[in-house]
Amino acid sequence: MASKHAVLGYGDPTMGRMRTTAVANNKGGTGKTTTAVNVAAIAASIGYRTLLVDLDDQGSATKWLGHSPANADLVDMLREDRPLDDIAMTTAFNRLELVRASAELADADRQFGGEAGVQHALMLALEHATPRDFVVIDCPGDLGLLTIMGLAAADDVLIPLAAGAMELDELPKLTQLIDKVARRLNPRLHISGVLPCRVAMYGNHTTRVVADVLDTLRAHFSKELMSSVIHESTRHGEAFSAQQPINEFDPGGSGDREYRAAVEELLAPKLAMSHG
Repeated sequence: MASKHAVLGYGDPTMGRMRTTAVANNKGGTGKTTTAVNVAAIAASIGYRTLLVDLDDQGSATKWLGHSPANADLVDMLREDRPLDDIAMTTAFNRLELVRASAELADADRQFGGEAGVQHALMLALEHATPRDFVVIDCPGDLGLLTIMGLAAADDVLIPLAAGAMELDELPKLTQLIDKVARRLNPRLHISGVLPCRVAMYGNHTTRVVADVLDTLRAHFSKELMSSVIHESTRHGEAFSAQQPINEFDPGGSGDREYRAAVEELLAPKLAMSHG
């Protein structure tokens, strides 16, 4: 029988680098942190040793998992003064570790902007850390230095996108940055998925605006647009308040099922590989 890692598109983790996915969107309210936390937690729940790195100085992912943002741990790590393994924390959830956010990174561009090679600081920290099966990076909600660090360290980018006209208008700024990082810093970087989030339903139907946005995404991201959809639900906010990922807070509920489908789609091998 094929191993779990082979089925989901991984090789043996001991034989190569770990999969690192940056979750990024510069538009607020898109479900970025909700996606980062739940993708990481569900991956851990199905057997992957998973590390969630919270690069957002607001620390929402850190708080979601029951911890408080650190003072200087992440700053020290990015300055290469501390190994990542020293600051990675266990959580209440099996196989899920966390690198806590730091409020001191709110002015990261000023703190680190003049340091040579600082864009690769997170990549180097991960390379020298104990290998995990899967790393999820919750990037800040802007296109500054920390987001660039996250993209430079990642294999791929997952873009959660609230299905609205305003959110769609902001998307080119992010894709242009991803292209620039791929050209200049990280040639392996690519978009692994565009995940429609916070999709409102009225009865069995979406709004005309949502339908139009999804049609536009299909036209521009024919390969990257995921078939999984995350619908608007108050349960995600309740899960945050309870400091539990959705699969723990509401197991078997719609949020759990939708994010589980997204994780399986994200980690599955490409169709081209399966036919190769």
